[in-house]
Amino acid sequence: MANKKAIIAGVGPGNGMAIARRFAAAGYDLALLARSKDKLKNYAKDSGLSDVDVKTVAADFADMKDTDKRIREAVKKLGGVDVLVYNASLYREINWKDLSAEDLMSEVTVGAGSAYAAMRAAGETMIQNGGGTIIATGGGSALRPQETPEAPGLPVTKGAMRNLVLSVASQFAEDNIYLATVTVNGPVKDGTFYSPTAIADQIFETAHLPQDLRVSEVWFRDPKED
Repeated sequence: MANKKAIIAGVGPGNGMAIARRFAAAGYDLALLARSKDKLKNYAKDSGLSDVDVKTVAADFADMKDTDKRIREAVKKLGGVDVLVYNASLYREINWKDLSAEDLMSEVTVGAGSAYAAMRAAGETMIQNGGGTIIATGGGSALRPQETPEAPGLPVTKGAMRNLVLSVASQFAEDNIYLATVTVNGPVKDGTFYSPTAIADQIFETAHLPQDLRVSEVWFRDPKED
């Protein structure tokens, strides 16, 4: 029986690789997408991925058309897709006086526009194969934008992505595609509740929720914060 197949869009040394390792540990074959071909080569050689088939595709998430094209390329290389995890975003510390409207929209393109392009591209194949799962990495700044004044584009982007998922999840469900966001409620940091490994575990768990427990937003929140 062939392994299941997952596309991780937006791979870096933190969350992206942790997510890739978690799916590899469960026997998924993988397609890793990031902008740098050289970094992708190194990611593909990671010891945590050694037991599964790993494909790499260089993708520019600042370009929605390229995102669409590269997701379809990844699907073709894998021979299908069961799970798409969209993890691409920009974090830019900047004062409003230096942040142009074009710069702001470039962040929204990466975090929300290309997220939707990826969802549509993967979703079309999932429909043909009877269904699938799409998970987007969200952030608590979407609900508390005033707490991230140093990076004003981040809450705008995460808010747009969150609203996108919540607005179209029911439509995707009609085609047997589970669409959800895992909203990470704190700063990502090794050795804390919000470590990349813990976030990856939550994303994997969410992707495998029984149908009767599926929700369009899963909060990943340290219970000590309640």
